[in-house]
Amino acid sequence: MQINLEPHQEQAIEAAIRAGRFRSLEEFIESAVRTLAPAEPPESADPLEPSALIHIDGLWVHRGQPEAGARWDQLIDDVRQERLSDLLRASYP
Repeated sequence: MQINLEPHQEQAIEAAIRAGRFRSLEEFIESAVRTLAPAEPPESADPLEPSALIHIDGLWVHRGQPEAGARWDQLIDDVRQERLSDLLRASYP
């Protein structure tokens, strides 16, 4: 398939790659195509199937439904704190 882009579109994509939002043109295209995928996965999705996971901004994300009573706010805070600690350790050995 051949895709023709306007010069300003090419520049925007190249700028996004230079800024580190994407590692390559292929990753940019994969991200763009993911936006076309249905918002909800099929109910029968097996959580262990690779198709149940999607790659978003460098993270693997499960497309299924959260467990009832899951403490996502706490999990997000824990992961955020862990990442900050990792960054501080890397910056100040």
